[in-house]
Amino acid sequence: MDSESSLHHLIKAYGEATENGQQELARVIVNIDKKSNPLGKTMERVAFHLFQLKQNQGEYLRQESLKNFRAAFKALYQGIPYGIIVHFVANSAILEAMPEYAETIHIVDF
Repeated sequence: MDSESSLHHLIKAYGEATENGQQELARVIVNIDKKSNPLGKTMERVAFHLFQLKQNQGEYLRQESLKNFRAAFKALYQGIPYGIIVHFVANSAILEAMPEYAETIHIVDF
């Protein structure tokens, strides 16, 4: 059985395993990774790009979510007053605990 034909069968098996939710999916992916090649024949390139996207999807989503994290956190912080109250109470406790001999205290708040 030639490489391109076996790769075709592995891609088909991957699709069926995904559809059926089978546990053998990881083993199928490993076999496809061994046969895929970004510079190979047509099926090898298809398999390479198909499964590179599948494997890197989690990392891509994580990177995209980090881009919006600060804005989302700020909106949540401003929309729910509990965080503001907690920071105010914490800053008040720090000021009350300040020794009498201290002239200056720096509180860094984000």
